Amino acid sequence: MTEIANSYKSLQENIRQLQNANENLDKYIRNIDFVLKNGGVRVVTYSLDTHTITIFSEVEKPQLTLTPMRALMLTSDESKRVALQGFNSMDSRTRSTIEVSVKTLLRHKGGALDCPLCLFLSMVPTFDEQGQVNGYFGMCRDQSELKATEEQLAYEADRAKEVETVKNAFLRNMSYQIRTPLNSVVGFAELFEMEHEQADESLFIKEINENASLLLELINDILFLSRLDAQMIEIKKEYINFPEFFESRCQTAVYHNLNPEVSFVSDSTYQRLMVEVDMQNIGIIIDQILANAAQHTDAGQIRASYEYTGEDLVMTFQDTGHGMSEEQQKHIFERFATTGSHGTGLGLNICQELARQMGGRIKVHSELEKGTIVWVTIPCNCSELVRK
Repeated sequence: MTEIANSYKSLQENIRQLQNANENLDKYIRNIDFVLKNGGVRVVTYSLDTHTITIFSEVEKPQLTLTPMRALMLTSDESKRVALQGFNSMDSRTRSTIEVSVKTLLRHKGGALDCPLCLFLSMVPTFDEQGQVNGYFGMCRDQSELKATEEQLAYEADRAKEVETVKNAFLRNMSYQIRTPLNSVVGFAELFEMEHEQADESLFIKEINENASLLLELINDILFLSRLDAQMIEIKKEYINFPEFFESRCQTAVYHNLNPEVSFVSDSTYQRLMVEVDMQNIGIIIDQILANAAQHTDAGQIRASYEYTGEDLVMTFQDTGHGMSEEQQKHIFERFATTGSHGTGLGLNICQELARQMGGRIKVHSELEKGTIVWVTIPCNCSELVRK
């Protein structure tokens, strides 16, 4: 009886040890599952018999089984070559660890991250009793967030280089543009102190005034552009009777710049048009475009008109001036871009940025010696519309 009791106790102890071992194994499996679910990691196997790759969502729970053909169909073009090399290495029974990083055509579904699903696979060979490779076992890790961060950093680095290049070019151009009129002012001022004909003084004064005005215009434009770049221009919309405003602003804009041989026409088909716009900033756009047109038109006509389309206010400015070539039009919105000796080359860049900040756009079409057309489109609401 004593031996039976001892055997029974020993059996109970073995059962307890086995239960503890099972509990520890279950706990270990749960820990692995937690890592798999929360760490973006999956167990992966590759069978050399069926030539299929299997991804597990949990231990011993297959989530997805793919053939190499199907896997390649889900891989982006830039990663297909790397993925194919990985499959070829496994099919060739390579005895070393195989690591590949691929970008898929699937989208990441984790949280707020919206980017292609990127995976890193590390596969080690498994061996049969004869020491031959009979398959591969490894881990698949989600690298989407890391890759998205790397791409964003690369993009920001490129943007920083572009900004630095633009800034340096801007400073060089600004230095040149400021020195040119300033040297003229200083040079003609010095001529007054030298021996000269009294009849030349009117020329000196004229050159000093013109270059001082150009210098002042340049500084004002640069300061305004800096405020635009810093998003410091406040857009204040209010309802105005646009026909009255447009006619008055156009006449003021061309008054000091219009060549005697050029006529100005302001077209309007509206008796009353109440639109909600930023009067000050639209006025700046009108001033810049018409001043530019007047400076480059020696003869013919400058015509300004507008139309409300139901959602947008479209202003059109047309001149019979010098016009521009196709190559010049590609750079017309760049800073300090000018087709002649007049102006600062900042006017159209200011207009484009102002239109953009008001939710609109600006387009230019021109032909050499035939003139230029500028369209400015600004989205706005209309409370009253009466045509003539």
